[in-house]
Amino acid sequence: MGKKLGYSFVARSSGACYPLVKIPGKPITCGLHPECKNQLEWSEKAIDSFDTIIFSGNWAGYQTQPEFSEYASYLKMSVNNMVTRHKRVIFLEQIPECRGVLKFYRENFAPVNFLFDTNELHRQVIASCGGPTVKANQFIADLARESGADFLNIASKFQQGHTLPFSGEDYYYKDDIHLNEFGGITMGKFLADKFPELGPDYFGHSSGH
Repeated sequence: MGKKLGYSFVARSSGACYPLVKIPGKPITCGLHPECKNQLEWSEKAIDSFDTIIFSGNWAGYQTQPEFSEYASYLKMSVNNMVTRHKRVIFLEQIPECRGVLKFYRENFAPVNFLFDTNELHRQVIASCGGPTVKANQFIADLARESGADFLNIASKFQQGHTLPFSGEDYYYKDDIHLNEFGGITMGKFLADKFPELGPDYFGHSSGH
């Protein structure tokens, strides 16, 4: 994707850590395990090396945590800080949560799958897609707009052409909230095709693309 678009990407991720860039001189008080602290220290030092920062995350899952409001408040301040330093900040929409994916896989691929009504379960899982992610994505879209960042609804655009979490024999999800390898590759190709449409001066100040 980087070669195709002429960008250089650095991906940083750590399990169970909120996506965040630390504000110089302003501590974070919500609970963080050591790996998250290492990630934040790296981000604070590395931020000046990048023009654009892209955040993605399990926004719906974060909203269930007791410290979410504290995290969201700090995130907004962090984005404001980056924007004033002439950084371009983008939030990616979370893919829809689709409940029952693993149950479908267990029953559909079981040696005795004839015992289960997997066609009905298939319809139920597809119908469930969305749920709490709709509200969470709207919250992040509003936060992005209010803090001078952007929100890219790439998941909705992807879903317009693909039945999630699976379409025919194409299975895009690993579980209720994660893409599998095939899904990730398919989404990556779709994302690479969408970025040029936004133009070289995108990455910035108009919400809801």
